[in-house]
Amino acid sequence: MLVLNVSNALFQLVLIPILINHTAAENMGAYFIALSYSVLASTFVNFGTSQTAVVELRKADSDEEKTRILAETALLRLIPFLLSIFVTALLPMFFSHGLYFLLVLPILAAEFINPQFFLISGYKIKPYAFLNLGIRLAVLGLVFYMRDSPYLIEVAILATGFGMLLLHILYLPTTFLRKGIWKELPSMQRLGKMFSTNALVLGNGLTVHLQQSLFLFALPSFVTPLFLSAYGFVDKLISSFRMLVNAYSASFMPHAAITHQTSFKAWQKLKRQQNIILSVVCIAAGLVMYFFPEQLLYILLLGKTGTPAFLAETARLMQFISPVPFFIAMNVLNVAELILEKQFVAYFGAGVVVLIVSLLAIDALYVGVSPAWAGFYPLLIESACLLIYGVIIRKVRATVLLPFFALGLFSCNDNLPHHVEVYRNHFDGGRGDLQVFAGDNEDSRPLVYSFNGNKVLGPLNHNAVYREIKNLPEHDIIEIYFDIFIHDQWKGNDGLASDYWGLFIDTKRVFYTTFSNLPNTTQAYPEQEGHYFKPGANSFKNDLDGRCSFKGKVGGSSVYQFVWKKPHSASSIKFAMSDLIQELDPCVKSWSIDNLIVTCTNYDN
Repeated sequence: MLVLNVSNALFQLVLIPILINHTAAENMGAYFIALSYSVLASTFVNFGTSQTAVVELRKADSDEEKTRILAETALLRLIPFLLSIFVTALLPMFFSHGLYFLLVLPILAAEFINPQFFLISGYKIKPYAFLNLGIRLAVLGLVFYMRDSPYLIEVAILATGFGMLLLHILYLPTTFLRKGIWKELPSMQRLGKMFSTNALVLGNGLTVHLQQSLFLFALPSFVTPLFLSAYGFVDKLISSFRMLVNAYSASFMPHAAITHQTSFKAWQKLKRQQNIILSVVCIAAGLVMYFFPEQLLYILLLGKTGTPAFLAETARLMQFISPVPFFIAMNVLNVAELILEKQFVAYFGAGVVVLIVSLLAIDALYVGVSPAWAGFYPLLIESACLLIYGVIIRKVRATVLLPFFALGLFSCNDNLPHHVEVYRNHFDGGRGDLQVFAGDNEDSRPLVYSFNGNKVLGPLNHNAVYREIKNLPEHDIIEIYFDIFIHDQWKGNDGLASDYWGLFIDTKRVFYTTFSNLPNTTQAYPEQEGHYFKPGANSFKNDLDGRCSFKGKVGGSSVYQFVWKKPHSASSIKFAMSDLIQELDPCVKSWSIDNLIVTCTNYDN
């Protein structure tokens, strides 16, 4: 994912200098406006699916479920795609250089069949990234070859769109034209619910891009073509930096989804670690922009800095926006947290507040504020974003109303989840109504003992733990949580001799993995079988005493906070967990569970 977005960002940074050095300032200003429109329209076509579908695909348990998500995504994008074509066809009637708008149509078509969300969720983005890099290089080569053409900008826009469209067509057989996809089209009720959810995500995306586009659209009335050209370059520089930061964030988004499911503490730890890395890099980038703007421009513009006036204006604007990379980086995981928490109303409301800030900035120009202050606009917007999202994250955590955002029009309480705990067992009073099977026969032993100062269910070896819960309340999500202790000599991945453990929902296996306590081995957890992590990966504690054969050995047992959280609306659920370990002797290998909790969550309250 990082390679993909780095190549996309560098593509713009290399393309723009070629255009600047071979195109009039007036045409460059029109180009930046058309490019900004293409981003806005593409966001509308995508309809929030690049964010919501990645998380849903990462949680999908079967190919059938993934095919269903692909079918839903295609249908969600269809109407916005058709509307965007209609609007784009009208724009040349109202703008000079209207042809530039028509030439972005291939870009919109490419976005309609964009497969990135599917590839990212399955960690299959690398081949796509290198194909994308090849196409970007080919487009740059064509633009450079045509650099003296009077139609250079037209060539650049059209080649970019058709290049991406060709790449996405190559992936149609494995995504939107895969076998059986038309059988998985959603019902109207399901589609309506998805539209309402994704519309909030889309609303945030549109407001974010509107605050960028509207200001750029308004600027020609107040500034010279030279300032507009310099500001357009700086705006694209910020967009490229945002793309790099988002790429870094998206590269670990699938892992973030699993970590967030595991526990909020684990997510907070991951968020802190990533924020430290991002802040160091972005502060360094900001210092370079402030102290060495001319030298940076010389590199970015490939040694051709244009006129001295353009160089001076652009260098001045770069110094104005030097703190912006840091603000962008510090906010990217706030946005990710709102999506992971499904706080879509709060997410949309944040975008509305940012848009209002943008409109106030435009109004300031109309009432007489000097256009010289326009260069500070990116700094104003990004600092406002960091403040607004930071406040919302804290308010959501406190589950209180948000009169702050959208000037009182929106409240995160509109979409606060309603949690109902439907089952809890800490095993202090025995195993309760849980059934434990050994083969086909129910095990009547108490199977509750003390370990690490607590009562736990176990030790289990070639056992299955089963429970059915009926009469569930109305809900959208169900979550099964428990602590699982892995005792003694589990060896994880070892071919046919691997030590497996699985979770079953309504008789269907939904999670199948391996664990290990031994050095020089690997385990599949926190992923499913076929992955390779070090022993104890993502454990809550991996320094516990062994239970039997490793008793007295630190690290002889590990405990994991296991969470299974999925969309669910049925009135009942059956769940079971069982092992397939190689030794029958529970002294060699066994497992136990504690703190079993089942929770239903309803977002439609």
